[in-house]
Amino acid sequence: LHHLPEDLYKVHSPVFVERNTYYQDSLSYSTYALRTRICNSSALADVPDMAGGELYYRGGAVHNLSPLAERGSGPTDIQPCLSDEEVYANVLKNVCAALDKDPKLTVFSVSQNDNPTYCSCEACAAFDEAHGSPSASLMNFVNRIAEAVEERYPDRNIKILTLAFVSSAKPPVDIVMRDNVVVQLCTMNCCFNHAFNDPACEKNAEF
Repeated sequence: LHHLPEDLYKVHSPVFVERNTYYQDSLSYSTYALRTRICNSSALADVPDMAGGELYYRGGAVHNLSPLAERGSGPTDIQPCLSDEEVYANVLKNVCAALDKDPKLTVFSVSQNDNPTYCSCEACAAFDEAHGSPSASLMNFVNRIAEAVEERYPDRNIKILTLAFVSSAKPPVDIVMRDNVVVQLCTMNCCFNHAFNDPACEKNAEF
């Protein structure tokens, strides 16, 4: 690069923290990823600082609520009850244990398991109904975790990542997410024959 004319240098600072296509080939080859500006992905461990560096992300599988809650071991287990205070205590304990172990972490995933189910106990169902979506219990739970993390690590600017996924894709009507929460909206149920903003596509118009 140092042999190129100075007028060819380009420096770009995107407004977003991470760009990631979740396409395996783009994650496996750092040279390709850098050329296409898919940088600092959690799957790339060798992105140089001059090209954006690495995003320090943890949480095991993205769908990790059961292991964190100690209510199962895998990403496809049934969703834990988010009204259960023991579930909250376990998740917070395990998130903090990981943050204490690795002081470089900046993003930690607290995301529902990889299935369309959600807890329908009396407390969760009543909360979801009052707030207009099955996502209400999850988003409230994640807000609580994010608030506790911010209080315990005030100088680290840690973000808690969660998914808006299948049953939780519809947002609650009156829950505002905290500034240290990142909601990753999943498009997997969209129609990919049309643009997401195509009003003629009923499925995408709803999305």
